[in-house]
Amino acid sequence: MKRLLLIFAILHATAVLFAQSPTISSLSVTGTNIKWYNAPTGGTQYTDPANTALVNGQTYYASQTINGVESTDRLAVTATVNTQAAPQAGTHTPSQTQIVWNWNTASGASGYKWGTTNVYADATDMTTATTKTETGLICETQYTRYVWAYNSTTGCISSAVTLTQSTSSCITAPTVTTNAATSVAATTVTLNGNITSINGASATTRGFKYSTTSGFNPATSGTNVSESGTFNTGSFIYNLSGLTSSTTYYVCAYATNSAGTNYGSQVSFTTSMQTDFAFTGAEQSFVVPSTGTYKLEVWGAQGGAAGGGYAGGSGGYSYGNISLTAGQTIYIYVGGAGKATSGGAAFNGGGAGTCCGAGGGGGTDIRVGGNALANRVIVGGGGGGGSRDVPSGPGGAGGGLLGGNGTTGTCTGLGGTQTSGYALGVGGSNLVDSAGGGGGYWGGQAGCDPSGGSGGGGSGYIGGVTSGATTAGQRSGDGFARITPVL
Repeated sequence: MKRLLLIFAILHATAVLFAQSPTISSLSVTGTNIKWYNAPTGGTQYTDPANTALVNGQTYYASQTINGVESTDRLAVTATVNTQAAPQAGTHTPSQTQIVWNWNTASGASGYKWGTTNVYADATDMTTATTKTETGLICETQYTRYVWAYNSTTGCISSAVTLTQSTSSCITAPTVTTNAATSVAATTVTLNGNITSINGASATTRGFKYSTTSGFNPATSGTNVSESGTFNTGSFIYNLSGLTSSTTYYVCAYATNSAGTNYGSQVSFTTSMQTDFAFTGAEQSFVVPSTGTYKLEVWGAQGGAAGGGYAGGSGGYSYGNISLTAGQTIYIYVGGAGKATSGGAAFNGGGAGTCCGAGGGGGTDIRVGGNALANRVIVGGGGGGGSRDVPSGPGGAGGGLLGGNGTTGTCTGLGGTQTSGYALGVGGSNLVDSAGGGGGYWGGQAGCDPSGGSGGGGSGYIGGVTSGATTAGQRSGDGFARITPVL
């Protein structure tokens, strides 16, 4: 039989350009109908050379068949496999919509390819880069990618290394609950909310929307109160003031992060009726919440103290009941304490003393049916001012708000006249050292002893109420008023 000539080539990179793990079929020989064996004669035939990996340094034996006759001589081929080490996966950096893929350098590599499938021919040449930023991904999704190392000199390609990474959790707007309001008063309240989940990103704003309209849309309406910062989960509050008494409010807590804003459910609270009125120097009002009987109480302000320890008289107290109608507005004027010697006049306050006598305290009153002096239904008179022990000098002025003469004794300290309104009262009598009398009906007597003296206590007036009474000398400091429904 004619001996067949077989020519072989030692396996180089060109033999494995299309297979990262070279196989027997990667060996290049010349002939037809090639078969491979593990021995020069006999032995075992490799029946699947395309899937049988080459072993570096091992000898393989090839025969060929012509016209149905197989050669008896086999050509010995020793495999020399040039290899390229594969890169190792690095630590990847994910976000919601991208992953920065990282891998380590491989010994002997002159470059790398990165692919979304395990197909080298479709991979992207990264040259010498060992990182790849992939964008446009979906949050909370796992991705698998592939990287090969190659040596452009030998033509060798490594096996693929598999890279696996999930994108970050999807960010959504925070989850918020609205808790019941606390410390509800006439004009103030504490609003309470809770961020139960930030859903992937810290909240940058948290707060409340409130309205007097039930079912209002907090995204488009309502009054906003909030704070900015970096907030995690947890409860938060807002101390709200400037509300209207006896009013129902509706409130939603909310929080905002980079994904948007979420609102809690709507809760309501009703401010209490404002019943206490302190001195403010201005007119105050009260809207009657429901028709019924109300108790009115007023305390006049104390007269000013003079030098030498001579105190002003205490303000008077008056009370009484009155019938009021829902929605009706009544007006409250609270008197201020009298000024000391040389003090300045104060709007709605007590008079100012001059050299030697302190001013009387301002009266407190409530007006129904209007805010004129004629509409007063109850008055608490202001206390008289004290006087100093000075050989000569004028007395102090009388109480500022709510006219009416102070009572007379051995000397006269006049309050403002009944028609003077906000004007300061007339000064003390021509007797030296006398102080001003208290404002309002029957304001306290001025201190008028030439050796100095304390002012008399203020009394009061009830003209439009029932079941009432007055008591002199009850209040120190500024005046006060209170309105209480009679159950």
